[in-house]
Amino acid sequence: MGRAPHLNTLASPSRSDIAIADRVLREIGIVHLADRTCHQISAGEWQLVLIARALAQQPDVLLLDEPTSHLDVGNQVRILTSVRQLAGRGFTIVMATHAPDQAFMAADRVAIVKQGGLMAHGTPEDVLTPETLRQAYGVKVEVVELQGDVRRRVCAPILEWSRAGGGAEEQSR
Repeated sequence: MGRAPHLNTLASPSRSDIAIADRVLREIGIVHLADRTCHQISAGEWQLVLIARALAQQPDVLLLDEPTSHLDVGNQVRILTSVRQLAGRGFTIVMATHAPDQAFMAADRVAIVKQGGLMAHGTPEDVLTPETLRQAYGVKVEVVELQGDVRRRVCAPILEWSRAGGGAEEQSR
């Protein structure tokens, strides 16, 4: 399907088209899905298939809108790993996400858009600070650096627990 934009209306894929599709399946690591229908694969596998389909079109820029939405942690990591590998091979990737942690894992540059305007842009370390995240989301967020073998930053929203009612209230001060 990824080669369809390169085919005439009634044409079949050429050997070259098939070779491109096979190469992309290998690069993304989903050759084992080649003979399965969309009803036989998981949501994470489907996201990888969609990325492979886009890559088979040989684009200059890859636009990804929430590519990890509704996925479990394992599949989120697989998608972000693929994104990072593609960027490392020279692909230009623009990815929208509501999870700032993902920018620390997969981005070289980030932008925060709020109410239709550009609020901040730059490196993840420069932009994703507690103050800009509080301004963007309206809640207190701490940025914590994990130590040890991992060595990466994560964003942690701060919940203020009400002692009287036993429930949680988001702290937005």
